[in-house]
Amino acid sequence: MKATPDGVLVFDRAGVAFSGRAILHDLTFSVNSGEIVGLVGPNGAGKTTLLRAALGLITLTHGSITLRGDLVSALAPGERARRAAYVPQRETVAGGFTARNVVGMSLYAHGSRWGLSPSDHARINMALASVSATDLGDRKCDTLSGGEAQKIWLAAALVQGAPLLLLDEPTAFLDPQYQCLTADTLRRARERDGVATLFVTHDLNLALTLADRVIALDKGRIVFNGAPQDLATGDTLKKIYGVDFHTSRLPDGKYVLTPFRNRLNKCAEAP
Repeated sequence: MKATPDGVLVFDRAGVAFSGRAILHDLTFSVNSGEIVGLVGPNGAGKTTLLRAALGLITLTHGSITLRGDLVSALAPGERARRAAYVPQRETVAGGFTARNVVGMSLYAHGSRWGLSPSDHARINMALASVSATDLGDRKCDTLSGGEAQKIWLAAALVQGAPLLLLDEPTAFLDPQYQCLTADTLRRARERDGVATLFVTHDLNLALTLADRVIALDKGRIVFNGAPQDLATGDTLKKIYGVDFHTSRLPDGKYVLTPFRNRLNKCAEAP
């Protein structure tokens, strides 16, 4: 699938290398307004590197990446934050800050760096409520569980009001109830504000049931870019993960997968 020139996020033959070794190879794709795109692939495929490149945190060796039509490399940090909100894996923060402090810090891109207005506080309250974390607002960050902290970082991304969310394992550490809540929150952001989302996940079933489109990455190359049902029923996942999958269809028509071992293709066993 080719990139859409007017996409919120557009990769055009983008490549990344570290110490002379290519990590991402000629990636071309787009994420459009109101679209939720899942990014899957085995460990080391380059998924997190792709997100960091999308934010201009990594220099490209060739090609280009644009955010709402402008080269990400040419945007000042504050402008990038107005265009894309990022939730990395396992983010930490100094324990002296409360959850509410952390969410409020994300408003710096909107000129609120030196003080919060009543409308800013209202936005913070709304963001905390959207992830069912109102009760965590006054807790110190070093007292939060992994799942609680993940909810706060998602709230911090939402409060920015950016047209694009870039999320690295957004449901990591979350109980099933809050995994569903996170998915619903992203759908509401899409329906209410047309927010686009690109999320990395190792949970194939999350990608298949939440995303409008799924991109599969293997060894830094896009090996699939299309509808979730086509990924679920094709052979791409077997090729890149090296295991077979049992496919089940849910009442809403979406698919879920269960990996299994057979005589010819066994799951890796722990030593």
